Amino acid sequence: MKTRIITIANHKGGVAKSQTAIELAYYLESRGRSVLLIDTDPQANASDILLAGKKPSGRTLPDILISGDIIRPEDIMTRSFRPGLNLDFVRSGLLAARIEARIMASPKEYVIGDALQAVKTVYDYIVIDTPPSAELLGMSALIAADEVLIPVTPDKPSIDGVASIIRAVKAVQASPRLNPALKVRGVLVTRYRTTLSTMRGIKELKGSYGSLVIEPPIRECTRVQQAVDVCRPIQDYDPLCNASRDYISAFSKLFNL
Repeated sequence: MKTRIITIANHKGGVAKSQTAIELAYYLESRGRSVLLIDTDPQANASDILLAGKKPSGRTLPDILISGDIIRPEDIMTRSFRPGLNLDFVRSGLLAARIEARIMASPKEYVIGDALQAVKTVYDYIVIDTPPSAELLGMSALIAADEVLIPVTPDKPSIDGVASIIRAVKAVQASPRLNPALKVRGVLVTRYRTTLSTMRGIKELKGSYGSLVIEPPIRECTRVQQAVDVCRPIQDYDPLCNASRDYISAFSKLFNL
């Protein structure tokens, strides 16, 4: 099986991007697939959840990219959730915020794909969490990916972020030197509530992106923040809550697992 690289992206913060990356990685791992999560976001939210207070080891992704190196086994940390369910990850750090000037590799846009060369033969899936920007790391993560999954809250700034990502995807697809094979896997509505404004937002998304809008949306759920507070995916913390059931349903339709 060829490794599938899935980038989680939206050019707007606050859309549960890191949460979705962790939930997707956990879902795939729980279905018997080997998964590596790569955190490129300077805020390192996904890294903090997976570290769960454990002392970090290995290099951060910014360290690896700045040195022009590949990801090596000693850079990969593992979070064990239960026997047989262990999620590997490479953590981010604050250096990612101003990384572009420090990277010596040329062209810089390929820096994430280059760093993944050794691990691409090891895992079934690589999930990349990205910063909410169109700068180097976000673009490089698109160029490295087979697919992009776009989380979105049903409000105007977040919906505008989807349009921005779609434009970036089209730019990457349009260049034979970048990644013409990149596909949009879907648009996943998060933090869904039954309100009039939410209904308008979803109608706008479906009007613009049609069948790319994934069903079901992920319902807002107080258990999600509780899970974050104890550094666990919601599927691990409370597999029967609304958000868990929605993530599992949405991912099972996307991946047929």
